[in-house]
Amino acid sequence: MRVLLFLAALLLACSVASAEGVVVRVGTESTYPPYEFRDVSGSLVGFDVDLVAALAERLGWAVQWVEMPFDALIPALERGEIDLVAACLSCTPERARHVAFSDPYEITPSAFVVAVGDYFPTGPEALRGRVVAVQPGTAEDRYVIDLKFPLRRAFDRLDEAFAALAAGEVDAVFVDEPVAASYAAGALHRGSFRLAFTLKLIGAEKALALPREACDRLDAVNEALQALRDEGLLAELARKWK
Repeated sequence: MRVLLFLAALLLACSVASAEGVVVRVGTESTYPPYEFRDVSGSLVGFDVDLVAALAERLGWAVQWVEMPFDALIPALERGEIDLVAACLSCTPERARHVAFSDPYEITPSAFVVAVGDYFPTGPEALRGRVVAVQPGTAEDRYVIDLKFPLRRAFDRLDEAFAALAAGEVDAVFVDEPVAASYAAGALHRGSFRLAFTLKLIGAEKALALPREACDRLDAVNEALQALRDEGLLAELARKWK
């Protein structure tokens, strides 16, 4: 009986997930330009925001954005508090045990950002004894933890990590390369930072994340992503935001 109830619930979840007009709660963390950030008016903007808007228009969604710390996003998805994660999420094998990933929409290397004038040789060995700022739960965070010899400092908000770098409280910030470039070129810190070196980590592919049981919605998202790619919208968004 329990098996039958579980199967019925799973079929109902798939049916609801694919229904048009449904409110889709999209989780994100808004200090990650050019993917998701607040502009001068306080509006949520960025590559992922436009991408979700395009998907919503095609699939008949009403989108409700939900902000939270990055490392809270996947647990919130698993608990059913949100329906989708759009946060420049890396497709790591560890995460794939908990979520269903869409087809990747981008591949990005990761970069170490340092203060201009700081002597910082290229390569991981340069991190020995250095204080490296990361966002907890990111692929970059896992890399620093596994490397063991850098001194890790975690920040829930990436803007606070870069403020610490500007103040000399950390030696580097490790983050996706487009995000590193965005902070380095931003008006607040322009001329203060440089990219020391980049690495391509496992999970460099970026994708949207859905609950593992949202089978119909995942298929619909992948079909819509392919259509947006074929129509040139993904390339257009890349030109707009990077």
